[in-house]
Amino acid sequence: MSQLENVMADAIKDAHGSIGQATNFVLEQMPDLIQQAMLWYAVSSFFIMCFCIWYCVAFFRYVKNFDFNILNEDEAKGILSVLHLIIGSVAFVFAFFCIFLNFDWLQIIIAPKLWLVEFAAQLTK
Repeated sequence: MSQLENVMADAIKDAHGSIGQATNFVLEQMPDLIQQAMLWYAVSSFFIMCFCIWYCVAFFRYVKNFDFNILNEDEAKGILSVLHLIIGSVAFVFAFFCIFLNFDWLQIIIAPKLWLVEFAAQLTK
């Protein structure tokens, strides 16, 4: 063998050994990685749901305390108030649907293996 072939063979052996070590490292860390991913998705889903619930309650309070007489008194304030109610209503509908479509945190607590299978299926799509 020539010197170039020896160097190439050593480089391939080193690369193969490094790949094997990296694979072993990933396999060793897989349980922690899965646990951290589940914790991350559970907490982020829970915070989104809490924000949506907070927004719905705040919007209900705003509408309950809204002064509808302002619509007759000042036209500019009335138009802005109606626009605010319309935008708030659209955001309320969006938040309401987010509450009912965002139960990942609960699924992670109750059925973590099912969530993990669904998450893996989403990754393969």
